[in-house]
Amino acid sequence: MAATTSAAAVGVGKSQPVVAHARTGGVRYGNPWPTWDGWLSVSKGWSFVCDAVGTGLGSLRAPVGEAPAAPPELKVLPLTAAQLTQDENLVSWFGHSTVFVRVAGKNILTDPLFYGIGIAKKRINPIPIAVHDLPKIDFVVISHNHQDHLDAKTVKELQQLFDPMFLVPKGLAQWFKSISLNVHELMWWETFIPDGTTLAFTLVPAQHWSCRNFINDMYASLWGGWVIKVAPQQDGAIVVHPGCSVYYAGDTGYAPCFKEIGPHLGPFDLSLIPIGAYIPRKTLRSQHVDPAQALQIHRDVRSKYSIGVHWGGFTLGLEHPLQPPVDLAAAIAAAGVPPASEDDISASEEDEKDAAAAAAAVAAEVADDCPAVPASSDEQLPAAAAAAAAAAAAAAAAAADYDDDAGQPSYFVTTHIGEVVAFLARAAAE
Repeated sequence: MAATTSAAAVGVGKSQPVVAHARTGGVRYGNPWPTWDGWLSVSKGWSFVCDAVGTGLGSLRAPVGEAPAAPPELKVLPLTAAQLTQDENLVSWFGHSTVFVRVAGKNILTDPLFYGIGIAKKRINPIPIAVHDLPKIDFVVISHNHQDHLDAKTVKELQQLFDPMFLVPKGLAQWFKSISLNVHELMWWETFIPDGTTLAFTLVPAQHWSCRNFINDMYASLWGGWVIKVAPQQDGAIVVHPGCSVYYAGDTGYAPCFKEIGPHLGPFDLSLIPIGAYIPRKTLRSQHVDPAQALQIHRDVRSKYSIGVHWGGFTLGLEHPLQPPVDLAAAIAAAGVPPASEDDISASEEDEKDAAAAAAAVAAEVADDCPAVPASSDEQLPAAAAAAAAAAAAAAAAAADYDDDAGQPSYFVTTHIGEVVAFLARAAAE
């Protein structure tokens, strides 16, 4: 598919990744903000993984948190291709970070994962539709290369069935070469415009990291979120499509970039924001937002209607699988403002830090070869995960109701797996 790529002008309020060259060759990327604690965050994350899955390295399995006192009901609603094409603009969450988005009649998947993570970690809830039962997939957006966001088996099946265009962060096209040549990679703020469509895809910043094997590819490809815009279409006096804007945050910790994305590319008719895998906070705060911070992202990017993702598919954090929507509802109930806690970022304190010095420190870090870390056996968490699977995990929809900058209400909800939402109509109706 022919296309046009444009690099947005780099100016005030547009963060750029740290880019450095490793001593052994190749490029390494880094987060430019003082909210990222670098290799310390990743090493703490690795320690957490060892504790959580019991890799045989002498660590103990960490228990999953207790079930909420009033756990929300989660249903898995089986889907058909007809249901996913019944409206020109709809969304359906498939569990974890896999979302089907249909805009202007084009079908898009985010971070498709239809199976387990690797060979060991199984789903706690089934996928609502098989790959071969999907309608034609036109585009696939990938946020980064972690196993729970980039699955080789799913990607190969999508390629064989639909030959979609894969849109990926810089440095990740190489991974796709043996699977598909129909791939396009972007840097933060670059925009991809497929010929013959009214769509525009922009890769935007996120605070995370990349790695597939923990040995020689740490930080070797970029990460980010995606903005998908549909230009308004009109035939004379008839409005064929009003235009819309969708934001997928990917995997991220809370960082200053969200206050850039909103003013530059918002507001958004639909946002897909992660709310899971956030406990323990000291370990995961740099790379995964908690539900209160997810609500803050919703407000920062000026979203009209947001859906919580990155939960309900696997047991990854130490919170109970049903806890994310409960904590999101609590944050929403607190007057629509994320509650202050020791884990929240203090803007006044962070603004006083020297961003240039922080970026230089990250550059020095990513330029060095990261120490080799043994790969996890990634066993499934025991009993509590099985109980959560039996209970299923998801959410009575809780709406964040407050006035945005334009004086219009906006909403942050959780949905059942496989629930189909005509998001333009829903946002208007609510």
